[in-house]
Amino acid sequence: TISWNELAAGVDVNRDIYFDIRKEIVSKLDTARNSKRFDLRHRPGAGGTTISRRLAFDLRRKYPVVILTSYKSDVTFRNLDIISRRVSKPMLAIVESSVSGNIDELINECNINKRIIVFVVVSRETKHRNLNYNKGFSAFISEMMTSPEEKSRFMEKIKRYRQNKVELLDQISYRNSEVIEYALTIGDADFSSNQIETYVKSYINALSEPVSDFLAFVSLIYHYSQKMVNEAIFRKLFKYGNNICGLSVYLAHNKDEREMLQKIIVQTKVEGSYAVFFLPRFSRFADIVLKLLLGGARPETWKEYLPEYSIRLIKTIKENNEYLCEEVEKMLTAVFLNRGAEDP
Repeated sequence: TISWNELAAGVDVNRDIYFDIRKEIVSKLDTARNSKRFDLRHRPGAGGTTISRRLAFDLRRKYPVVILTSYKSDVTFRNLDIISRRVSKPMLAIVESSVSGNIDELINECNINKRIIVFVVVSRETKHRNLNYNKGFSAFISEMMTSPEEKSRFMEKIKRYRQNKVELLDQISYRNSEVIEYALTIGDADFSSNQIETYVKSYINALSEPVSDFLAFVSLIYHYSQKMVNEAIFRKLFKYGNNICGLSVYLAHNKDEREMLQKIIVQTKVEGSYAVFFLPRFSRFADIVLKLLLGGARPETWKEYLPEYSIRLIKTIKENNEYLCEEVEKMLTAVFLNRGAEDP
């Protein structure tokens, strides 16, 4: 999460939609006669949390602002009630995406007691929605750039902090640009590990078991060999109906899952071959996937599960391939025999 000092320094980049959101929130704060809910939905990596924090920072001098990081029915209302009585003016409350509980119940309690608070409820969504998904008092923030002007604002920051990356990013059309790509292309070592883990985890949690298994195998193979993986090697993992169909056919019938998987690994082809290969979208993604899928509740301990998972990888390859072809042999040799001595 972006810090208040970073917001004060202006290191963030305003999305186009931010200006519309701020205008609408200010209008409601100026005219509201009761408490209201504004749903701020966003895709992972779209900057929804940053936008909500920027909103709080920019409006803090004009309106009382609170950030809700947790919710306990009576306690939360009592604290809001105390603040509201002291300030005697409409308040802005940012409800972070980590908050669980019935916010509508809280809003109803505020209305019963004549407290005027605009609640901006932040939530993360992995399924695709149209960019115009702004029904009622709400907004949806896409992970994709929406205009040349928006891209230009990102480029201005890049010129300031990473001049050597300008030419590379300037060649990408804003229509094909995802916000997180800018942060990672500038230098993924500088991008918060927590932010990347949150982004990857959001999509992993929505994947089916066979797709998660394939993702783990691709990440494991890439982590130790830097090799991309031929999808045909794991074709029996996937079924359409009762028939084995391979990953490409499976994803053709599961478009939401295909979109989510493509956020983590990318598809590519080798010249002169009809085979389809996969590799992590960014090298750091492979490490994050292994931490989340192998480590589970204890991500930092993922290497403790390597022996067990390596056996599973070999068994799966054996079940999927009648013969040990040269491609598979080279891949396994690179993963288990040729890696550096420092890697367990």
